[in-house]
Amino acid sequence: MSKREQNKQVVRSRLLEESLKLFSEKGAINTTVADIVEVCGIGRGTFYNYFHDVNHVMNVLLEEMYTEIRVIIKEARENSTNVYQMLYSSFKCYLDYVSDNEYKHFHQRNQAYIRSASYENKVIRSVIIEMQDDLKKLKDFGEFKETYELQLLSVILVATPVEMFLNIHKTNIKTTNEELAAFMAKLFTKAMKPLKQPV
Repeated sequence: MSKREQNKQVVRSRLLEESLKLFSEKGAINTTVADIVEVCGIGRGTFYNYFHDVNHVMNVLLEEMYTEIRVIIKEARENSTNVYQMLYSSFKCYLDYVSDNEYKHFHQRNQAYIRSASYENKVIRSVIIEMQDDLKKLKDFGEFKETYELQLLSVILVATPVEMFLNIHKTNIKTTNEELAAFMAKLFTKAMKPLKQPV
């Protein structure tokens, strides 16, 4: 890699790092390009060499975060032998990742944006498909049909820890990541048990 390319990578990384801090402090909606270039000590023109606007920076940050989370979750549930283990390890990995102070504030201050951007994101779509595939491999998803019902179930399994994390920090419920992951894993494992047919 040439010196010029290395410098470009350093500037881009700095822009993302400082933007993450700003978004965590005041939210992306209240952050301007002027705020970002000021803390980075660069000109506006330099910013536009890398990003179109604040939303573009936010989307890149989310893409990088989701990619990291996807890898961590995939590794954590590799050796799962049952649905409970698979779900617990997936939920726990996600909660541990977003509980880091900076990420915690980032998620709390940008809830609306994260919600609207998440399901258009290719990485999140991949996480949902992987969840579906893992449930099929374990052959343990109760009486949910292996068509649209399994797809819907996978969407709910991916969305729930996000919503629980965002809401738990706005309530007085005191719980650890382990307890929250165990609760969600238990909830869904019970939901996937064969249903009793009405008499």
